[in-house]
Amino acid sequence: MCTNNCDGLSVVIPIYNCEKYLKECIESIINQKYGNLEIICIDDGSTDSSAEILDYYASIDKRIIVVHKENQGAAAARNNGLDLVTMPLVTFVDADDTIEPEMYDNMIKTMHAEKLDCVCCGFRRFYESGKVVNVKSRFGDKVLRGTEIKEDIIKCLIGFSKEDSSCLCPLWNKIFITDIIKRNRIRINEKRTHGEDWLFCIEYYAAIESIGFTEKIYYNYRYVQNSLVTKPRKEYFEWSVEANTLFIELFPDLDVTVFVKERNNLPINAALYYRHTYKGEERKQLLEKIFRICLETNYYEKQICMDKRHIKLQRCLDEDNPRAFVRCLKKTTNKEYYVILIKRVIKKLIRQ
Repeated sequence: MCTNNCDGLSVVIPIYNCEKYLKECIESIINQKYGNLEIICIDDGSTDSSAEILDYYASIDKRIIVVHKENQGAAAARNNGLDLVTMPLVTFVDADDTIEPEMYDNMIKTMHAEKLDCVCCGFRRFYESGKVVNVKSRFGDKVLRGTEIKEDIIKCLIGFSKEDSSCLCPLWNKIFITDIIKRNRIRINEKRTHGEDWLFCIEYYAAIESIGFTEKIYYNYRYVQNSLVTKPRKEYFEWSVEANTLFIELFPDLDVTVFVKERNNLPINAALYYRHTYKGEERKQLLEKIFRICLETNYYEKQICMDKRHIKLQRCLDEDNPRAFVRCLKKTTNKEYYVILIKRVIKKLIRQ
């Protein structure tokens, strides 16, 4: 838990070609009301002027540490930053975002007052169109402790609850305790380009006893249309299975009936995603890939409480029949798939 002895915050920033926004980002951090900061900037092989900007700020502010390295991705850069952290508290900022001046001061005061293991705030999402959306936690100014974390947060993140989880997933709107991260060897998955924040937070939530929320909006998130976050994901099915396996390991006592239903549906959910995201031969190959992964891992043999759809898919696997498997996936997802297509057409017509 965070006590008054938890004074000092490490801010980890992964940077790759962010010269357009980097100065504004750094300024928003060094001008925080809370001053006991260690600002760890990991230059992930930038080819623009980002490196020079970082070196300049390091020369005028001793709290700034700059590491220049070859490009390995944001997850690896964050892990590099975590390895250098020396403060009892740690947080993250993306290099194209900014934070409000009172963010760290107010959030750390909350951690001290309530003796929390984590604190989470709301954020603003800025779109390239100029649209701004405020995203607040559904918990308001509330503290969750013990089993409340599993019941109200974990189930929501895993998909058991339809409640909004937007504030629960990112790294950058939270302050963590460094010792909890290191003691539990929590790392950011470097193989992923999507959902790595979400997995890190889930592992952290599994290790803590308390988390506090504030309705205040302190973080300004810039939503970039062509960023890695918004790009299609061919690894959707593999990553879903990986995350699901992690949930089982971390929370073995979760409600089995609900959990099984979610796991059984992973191939169907992946098929729907691939159908509305990819076209032609590429889509065909991805649907066949679902078959191969299910075959190699004996996917349905490990499941229980399967309905007719899953039994048919299992039969296709038993017969080693990828064509029948793909046809079954398409038939199962047709209704949702055409609903998505119709919505797209309507949106296109509205824009015209």
